[in-house]
Amino acid sequence: MKEMFSKAMVTCAAIAVFTGSGAAVVNGLSSLIDLKVDTVLVKRELALKEAESASFDTSVAGALVKGTKKLLSN
Repeated sequence: MKEMFSKAMVTCAAIAVFTGSGAAVVNGLSSLIDLKVDTVLVKRELALKEAESASFDTSVAGALVKGTKKLLSN
């Protein structure tokens, strides 16, 4: 009986370790994906702010940005 209990405990410990390591991998991948998405969103936000600030410019570059924004919105 003691041997069967020991085997059961070893099996439970192995399952717990496997599940824990799987959860750690998933958590790590989730963190990497969140970081990548945040980076993309920050770059997009910065580009939008630069485009908005350039659209108020009356120079040739400002006109190009304004025209590009109109083309992309259509």
